[in-house]
Amino acid sequence: MNYNEFAVISNYFSPVLDQGPVLIKADTMARIPSVQTERLCDLFFQGRDYVLVTRNDIFRARRGNIELFILSVLFWGFPRNQKGRCTAAMNNWEALVEWTRSVRNHKEMTTDEFTNLFPIMDAIRGIGISTFSKLLYFLGAYIDGFSCVILDDMVARGVSNLEGQEFEQIRTAVLGRYRYYRYYTDYLTAIDNLSIDNHIPEGNVEYALWLAGKKNR
Repeated sequence: MNYNEFAVISNYFSPVLDQGPVLIKADTMARIPSVQTERLCDLFFQGRDYVLVTRNDIFRARRGNIELFILSVLFWGFPRNQKGRCTAAMNNWEALVEWTRSVRNHKEMTTDEFTNLFPIMDAIRGIGISTFSKLLYFLGAYIDGFSCVILDDMVARGVSNLEGQEFEQIRTAVLGRYRYYRYYTDYLTAIDNLSIDNHIPEGNVEYALWLAGKKNR
């Protein structure tokens, strides 16, 4: 994707308006190997066979039951991953709930305050910046004034498909580094610059990168 293509896509498509709902199947999630699975699936599905979840649904959920919010983020972000991040999350559930609650209560952080969360994040084994960035994004968190947006495999793949010097900053911030928490703020800075240059919300930048990654999957 060159810069002109990126500018058109990021201006035209909105993650909230244009991304379709994610179908989450109860029978798939019920197979997650965790002592928390039955209780949390009962909480989320409430007897339904499936649930459709959109970004807007998750934004609304952040103000309510914190466990439902986290489940919405996890199941939306990893709808078919029953043995990966969802398993790790459920096996570290209490710690993840406390981390999420602390961010929800203090959404505007400095880089130092974000760095202070690293030991807690490290202790929640099996979960990386892909999951944490989704939680930060849907909580509406900021780090040094930069809006938190999602950084996952698909976005990183999209960054690898960017062409041109205009993307040097975000390539440096992401490629080979994105799994490490300490580089997340570099990514947010690069996202902010692309957002300002194109006069679009930061979420649109992330969505354009996600689309670029999905196209070349």
